[in-house]
Amino acid sequence: MFYYFYYDEQEEELIISKEKKELKGFREIIPLREDGREGRWRWGYDTASERIDELIARFMPNREIWGVFEKDYLKDRDTVTPTTSWTFKNVNSERGSEQFINLGFRKEIFPRPKPVGTLKRLLQIGASDDDIVLDFFSGSCSMAEAILRKNTEENTSIKYILVQLPEKCEEDSIPYKEGFNTISEIGKERIRRVGNKISQGELDLEESQTELELEPSNQESQSHDLGFKVFKLDKSNFKVWDSPEVDIDPGDLEEQLDVFADHISPEAEQESILYELILKSGYPLTTSIEEKELDGKTIYSIHDDALLIYLDDDLTFEILDQMAEMEPNRVVCLDKSFSGEQADALKTNAVQLFKSHDIAFRTV
Repeated sequence: MFYYFYYDEQEEELIISKEKKELKGFREIIPLREDGREGRWRWGYDTASERIDELIARFMPNREIWGVFEKDYLKDRDTVTPTTSWTFKNVNSERGSEQFINLGFRKEIFPRPKPVGTLKRLLQIGASDDDIVLDFFSGSCSMAEAILRKNTEENTSIKYILVQLPEKCEEDSIPYKEGFNTISEIGKERIRRVGNKISQGELDLEESQTELELEPSNQESQSHDLGFKVFKLDKSNFKVWDSPEVDIDPGDLEEQLDVFADHISPEAEQESILYELILKSGYPLTTSIEEKELDGKTIYSIHDDALLIYLDDDLTFEILDQMAEMEPNRVVCLDKSFSGEQADALKTNAVQLFKSHDIAFRTV
């Protein structure tokens, strides 16, 4: 890993050698550690020889020595290489508060939000089109604003997942008096306001294009999805069976069986049940959901009919036949959907019907 480079500044010619040489007009460059001792190159000699066209010699003024660097091309790459230090105006922490106020918030609602300019530069460095950005400390959702701005200005389609603990605002605090019970509610309102400004054509491009060296963009050239979904981590909508002890009292067992006659939590909402079943079926929360009507009943088509979910009561043979004709990969129904005197026969027929169509069938 130790070898010699020789560089001619006039001709910008770089030569590699295993042996020390005396070449007229060439400067010798060797790898040196910070303490001045001889070090080693990052590439082996053979690799450096094969890829010498990708290398460039430069003087390092801080260390006052010459070094050899790999060329870094921006061509065919969405991301850019970061500069060593950021002294740009739009990364100043005070800009974060200004941007927050420009959306109509009082400064005291959320102190020291992250500057959008800083986050946009991070996106410029590390995020390409169609990437997903995860922010585990979303706060006022500055990251969402940065992504929505970038998507609008540069016609990208970056997605985001923002995570925020349900931190409550103190009752005597300004955020609470302004109607925000939790930090996450502040973030949600910020996303709404940014989306409204974009949809109304009120987005200020000056900040985002200053010093970023971006190509001019056309805001009207592409329509962007400005909506978002909010999910809260919660307990299951289905009651969890408490496995009885070996010597359980028959009366206690009977009581528990009665409780689980309807195993869906009474507080459960249909939308919550739907999303839980989607997750348990292996689909992401962002998958497409379409409501369809069969014989006056609603079924949910997940991912273009790949999964069908039925959550209503009074399931019928006709609805089952129509679901089978849609040729899904899987069908999920609630147990309570099979009701009435023919409930058992209906469920037996459903099992055989979907089996004959090679469709996975499950009840919960």
